[in-house]
Amino acid sequence: MIEATNDRTTRPTELHLFDPQHVEMMLRNLIHWPDGAGPGNVMIERCWPTRDDRLTFEWSFDLGGRGRRALYGTTGPQPEGGGGPCVDEAWDTPTGLGRVFLHAPAWGVLIHTPDRDPAMPHLQHCLDSEAMTRHLGPSWMWINGHDSALPSSLTCRLLGYRPRRRATMAYCASSPGQASSTLVGKTHVKGRTQHLRWIHEQLDAELSAHSRGRVRSAACLGEVPDLRMALFCEARGCELGDAARWSSRELDCVVAALTTLHRCRIDEVAVFSVADELSVNRRWHRLIAGMHHADADRVACLVEGLLRLSEQIDPTPQCLIHRDFYGRQIIIGRRTTTILDLDTLAWGQPCLDLGNILAHVFQAGLLRGEDQRSFEALAEELLRRYEQSGGAPVDRRALAFYFASDLFRVGAIHSMRTRTGGTSPAMWSAAADAIRSASGLERGSRFRFLTHKGLPALTTAAPRHRTSATGFLQ
Repeated sequence: MIEATNDRTTRPTELHLFDPQHVEMMLRNLIHWPDGAGPGNVMIERCWPTRDDRLTFEWSFDLGGRGRRALYGTTGPQPEGGGGPCVDEAWDTPTGLGRVFLHAPAWGVLIHTPDRDPAMPHLQHCLDSEAMTRHLGPSWMWINGHDSALPSSLTCRLLGYRPRRRATMAYCASSPGQASSTLVGKTHVKGRTQHLRWIHEQLDAELSAHSRGRVRSAACLGEVPDLRMALFCEARGCELGDAARWSSRELDCVVAALTTLHRCRIDEVAVFSVADELSVNRRWHRLIAGMHHADADRVACLVEGLLRLSEQIDPTPQCLIHRDFYGRQIIIGRRTTTILDLDTLAWGQPCLDLGNILAHVFQAGLLRGEDQRSFEALAEELLRRYEQSGGAPVDRRALAFYFASDLFRVGAIHSMRTRTGGTSPAMWSAAADAIRSASGLERGSRFRFLTHKGLPALTTAAPRHRTSATGFLQ
């Protein structure tokens, strides 16, 4: 078993930050709320361990009749005045709660809203609809033609946010006589805007050449240097999402996106190695061990098993990979499939992308109570179509490693969440089975698709509305 002597030690005050009732009491006592309404039904939505030994949290809660709202917390030593003067009064804005920036030394945490992120002060401007109307008005004239009118106002919506790292916003505008249009802005803590724009331009050309325009990335329109922001056209279509069931066409779109991406070549991207994968796992293991989690011993055994299995994996990077490929990164349109979020693009093992999307589908099946056999059938069909569509032959041992690694990591991520934490034990149990499959211990393993025998191919002639007996593929 892995020694715990170097595990991250979770401080007692940090343990309270995982307790919804304690967080509710803390927020009620520290913050002045609009109209005197305090938070209720607090949930831990996310927790991230950082490389500098901090924890970052997202807490959501009901705020009277205003719907769900969110606040964020960062533990550890805090920067001096990074987010401006302390403000303990919450303002309800069109983009959510705003203006909160509050040190809470007794709890060892800095509480803030996205517009007061100490590492991204420019985010305050990015989330101000009036300021962005002036800032982005010329962009709409460029998109709709120089004869078009400036939008009278923008509505801003926060699509994604990771404290001290990055944020994604949607800006929607409508002008008299014109259809509404939406731009998506992505901003980072560091100056990655030019690189992200270059990645999109290079990859879109490669995807188009390999797929004849059927697979693409989000179109990058340009950048706003003073806001460290890259601007993109909104991808039109339907998000695949965290589905446990796919139609035959949806499965074809997933396979087309993966095989096309894996054929692309962009030289100036980082390498993500097996050692990097193990490093991420160790970070999550340290957090779970430090929390004295009930499954800490099981997690330690998993990380040790992954380490042993990694020694049997070819460490040579083979192709361009997404690294965070799952349903919410795919937009399926009438004629095109769009791949989103290229921030993590790297050279690595194709089985990393395959394992990641399978781990997410497995969890979606757990949440919906799907039959285990239906997941196996979908997994085998995905691998069969991937290989038949031009993907490299799938190394089942490498797939078992990355599938088990992603099951472990996704389970660890959700173990911190109020809504979905109950899926973690089942995911960790599945990860152990995947490791056994790769070790040749097929007896007692439930994942036959990880062996070379596999399962027979599914028929795909059934119409979309008909559910196959397997459940996952309809």
